[in-house]
Amino acid sequence: MNRKRSTIWNHFSIKSDTQAKCSYCMQVIKYTGGSTGNLLRHLKSKHVTIQLTRNSLNNIEESVNQIEVSVDNPNEIAEPVDIMQSTSSSIRIAPSTLSSIGIAPSTSSLICIAPSTSSRQGNITNYITKPLSISKSKAIDQQITKCIVKHYHPFSLVEETEFRNLIRMLAPNYSIPSRKTVSNNLLLQVYNDTFQKVSKDVQDASSVALTTDGWTSINNTSFIAILAHFINSETKLCSRLLGCINFNEKHTATELSVFLKDVVREWKLENKISAVVTDNASNIKAAIRQTNWRHVSCFAHVLNIGIQNGLLQLQTVMKKIKDIVEYFKRSSSALLKLESVQKQTGVEHLKLIQECKTRWNSAYHMMSRILKIKESVLSTLAIMNNDLNCINNQEWELIDSACNLLGIFNNVTEEMKDYEIQGQSIILDPRFKKFGFASETKFQILKTSLQQKLQALNVENELLVPNESNEQTAIEMPSTSTSDIWKSFDERRSLCVPATSVPSERVFSKAGQVLTQRRSRLTTSKVEKLIFVQANL
Repeated sequence: MNRKRSTIWNHFSIKSDTQAKCSYCMQVIKYTGGSTGNLLRHLKSKHVTIQLTRNSLNNIEESVNQIEVSVDNPNEIAEPVDIMQSTSSSIRIAPSTLSSIGIAPSTSSLICIAPSTSSRQGNITNYITKPLSISKSKAIDQQITKCIVKHYHPFSLVEETEFRNLIRMLAPNYSIPSRKTVSNNLLLQVYNDTFQKVSKDVQDASSVALTTDGWTSINNTSFIAILAHFINSETKLCSRLLGCINFNEKHTATELSVFLKDVVREWKLENKISAVVTDNASNIKAAIRQTNWRHVSCFAHVLNIGIQNGLLQLQTVMKKIKDIVEYFKRSSSALLKLESVQKQTGVEHLKLIQECKTRWNSAYHMMSRILKIKESVLSTLAIMNNDLNCINNQEWELIDSACNLLGIFNNVTEEMKDYEIQGQSIILDPRFKKFGFASETKFQILKTSLQQKLQALNVENELLVPNESNEQTAIEMPSTSTSDIWKSFDERRSLCVPATSVPSERVFSKAGQVLTQRRSRLTTSKVEKLIFVQANL
């Protein structure tokens, strides 16, 4: 057989009439009489990831129908021949070899082997690599891309050696895409699929509330995030990112209002906006007024402003706490001594917490922590002989009182961070009704206003009649699902409005992981797509 016809030679180069060199490991393999059996076995055992087509296998099968192995010099054979697994129909053994094993030289040196049909078929099946279907290959492409986006991996992950080894082990027939393929093609495919799903979700919504906020990246690039919140057909509060979009204009009310209108128009939500929740920055509040949408101030931001004003009354004692925290942060010896004191006294090993000026609850956590390890801190400071101003007993009592009060606000803030919690009215909830009001007068004023609004919406009058027994029954049955209650009202226009703009801030915490120092050269277009897919997967 003309050996050049066999596709096995795509993987070997001819070294001599009886030797071939592997193109992958450069090992020299013995072959005789044009037979490629040894070459095939080398590929199968040493290079299992090399894919051979069925045409290749047919050519190889033809070349191994008769294998002639010369064992005159066994040392020249690079790969041993396994007779039990060989597909050869005959093996020719030299007379000198027959004599060495006790067989008369006159005996025919051609030994015929007739392998069973099942053995022969099994052997060929082992050589056949079933090609990966196009749909399966595309599914793996998408899953790898989603993994990169969801978990903030760089695109170069697909070029890392151990990752490629893992994929080859799990799917030997899969062709791993390059970094550029993932970045330029696969990301766009996943983005388009995600965009279509988000578009369908928001189009199916009867009413949509927006939250928005701004962010500046490590590259000093400005982005604005806009999220849509709505109640779906199953009365579940949903949140979808419409975009974290590069914004290069001045952050004036006019520019912001034009930007918001453009985004809403792109998503075809002009007649569905029930409210926009933002912080209390004057420019964004003015921008919302220009759009004629209803503005709702972020509850967490309003609470933060109020508590920050209250903390001004604690400036003196707060200054002392900050100095102590800073001292332990700067001095490694003091920190080690504090750990030693805690260990000796059997106190839980806790470190002091530093305040973040933009978050009032960080001041609460700082005071709460130093109060918890008060004795250990005082003992350490006494041992270290420092020049810090000590906190007196009266100030310790003030810290204790402040923590008791701020703890309530902290719990409320933590609950409101969950975007799935609806900021729904207490008076409309049958489990609470008037029990959430400090005075009967305030309850009656709001009740009258609510009745007028419901009448304007053509709500049946019997829903407006208060029933004391029903109120009591509702309080005794807290297991009632609020979503079931609201189904009877179908008031999704109000219920979709979140209490805070925290979801927008969460987008930026994720965006900070997307655009890191390692990925700082990403274009703004790719950053927008990465953040969009990451938030909506």
